Amino acid sequence: MVVKFILLALRHWPQVMNVGVIVVIFLLPYWLFDAKLFIGGDDSRLFYAYPELWLKNIAWFSWFNLSSVGQHNPQQFIVPLVAILAGFEKYLPQIVVFNLAFSAPIVIGFIFFQKMLHALVRDEILSNNAKLAAMLGGLFFIMSPIIWTITIAQFLYAAWLIAVIPIIFCYFLRYLQTGLLRYVVYNAVVCIVLALALYSVPWILGTIIPVAASLIICAVLFKRSEISTFFRRALVFTSALILTQCFWLLPFVMSLLDKSGSFAGVALSTATQDTFTPTVMATMSQNNLAFPVLNLFHRSLVFNFNWAAKSAFESVYDNILILNLIFIVIVVTALLSCRRSPEAIKKKTLLILFVAWLIALFLFTVNIGPLKYLFLVFGDIPGFVMFRNAYDKFAISFVFTYATLLSFSLWVILNEPSTRWRKYKYGLIGLFTIVLLISAIPIKSLVNKPLGWSKNIHTEINIPDEYSNFIEEIKHHTQVTGNILSVPFAFPAYTIIKEKSSNAVFAGSSPLKALTGVNDFSGFYSFRNMEAERFHQAVLGKNFSEVEQFFRDHNIGYVFITHNIPLEVMRSYLFVSYP
Repeated sequence: MVVKFILLALRHWPQVMNVGVIVVIFLLPYWLFDAKLFIGGDDSRLFYAYPELWLKNIAWFSWFNLSSVGQHNPQQFIVPLVAILAGFEKYLPQIVVFNLAFSAPIVIGFIFFQKMLHALVRDEILSNNAKLAAMLGGLFFIMSPIIWTITIAQFLYAAWLIAVIPIIFCYFLRYLQTGLLRYVVYNAVVCIVLALALYSVPWILGTIIPVAASLIICAVLFKRSEISTFFRRALVFTSALILTQCFWLLPFVMSLLDKSGSFAGVALSTATQDTFTPTVMATMSQNNLAFPVLNLFHRSLVFNFNWAAKSAFESVYDNILILNLIFIVIVVTALLSCRRSPEAIKKKTLLILFVAWLIALFLFTVNIGPLKYLFLVFGDIPGFVMFRNAYDKFAISFVFTYATLLSFSLWVILNEPSTRWRKYKYGLIGLFTIVLLISAIPIKSLVNKPLGWSKNIHTEINIPDEYSNFIEEIKHHTQVTGNILSVPFAFPAYTIIKEKSSNAVFAGSSPLKALTGVNDFSGFYSFRNMEAERFHQAVLGKNFSEVEQFFRDHNIGYVFITHNIPLEVMRSYLFVSYP
């Protein structure tokens, strides 16, 4: 029986390896977070832990004022996913639901990246070469240090693009090749469920731009009839995708016109536009091509801004720079091999992927001689200011294009018929796999890391009983039409909740609105600048009649004071910028 099982496993080794990877990813959060909740940050992950409450108090409202955030934003995009998580919550423990939600985009991205490559290589019989190339490319995509340093470590809504981007490209390729509308429908359904990923407008556009630009540049390689078919099917596919998002897209568009403080309006304001060049110059001025080409995040950014990822470079990444050259060797080998191939479509596909990768490399790096000034000129395009943090907005784009290029290159190399290549190509694959595994060693230190500018304060927490009791008090004794003032103020509108038995804190947008339905003002950004300054000056001048009037103007009935914020946090970036 054991022998039969082993033989069966060997015969179906791609499926066995895929199952193994998926099991590891689902178990990963238990190791990363030590059975605690990673729920803070700019895009609060509270809805992972409290989906039913989020659905009740936040998700259905277009023009809500999220606790501690002074902008109005549509939230319907999150309804489908939160509804699914709320269903899981009825049958599974909170920590299990949270960990499933954390792992899901990574697992889905891994599975659909492989499906996308099979569509790209038109490998209908799913040969072992295609399976191996797709699996290694999928591993590169989900294990890239760039993804873990910036996207998963922050885990904004954009992290769900790790799942959505391969899905969209997979179904688009299938529809392009077959013309079957079922692939349009499949994509539409997925994009409804995972609409929160498509709400990450800069990140999704950051992925589309390099691919679209490459297709335009390489259009000369195709016949007019092929181009015409592509545009017709692209129009159908894209139109269906956009229509599925109207339930949140319409309020989002309205928020562009809203003058009362919408997030989109702030993003497109003149004040934000003026920050484009200074931000690009400050963050990208010392970047170079070397580290992204080696599948590593910009070392200059990590060290200049003293990010926690420094330890990952010092302990691992700096020591494997030579080994990481394997990625470039694979691409160059495929280009040389493909040059001799009689298959025109293979050459065209590889060229399109290579050009898309070069464009993504430029957008992710910016500081490439005179091309840096080209990027700065782009800042005059309305809305391009969304890419001022290019190292973040183009990170997923760069890794996705790199993974696709490498995966296709591996497939080209594996299909090389020459027998003298056998040892060489399997040597490349072996080294490729080893480098991926070594690169994954620092994953925990990239995610479970101290709060910025602190050394001992971590942001994985189980909500303490003291705060839970306060929540119950608010539910029973406070009207939802009233407001609470939470102090002390953190400059980026963050609330700090400390775990009683450790140095762990919740650092993120106040959870009060999500957990109780009652809004609180908990940060300097909770008010317009003039109102915040008014309150600040009234307190400094001990003008209590003005403070009382301020409370009446904002319907504030209670003041909640947090006494146990660690001194190290009070000295961190969350508080030091407050006047």
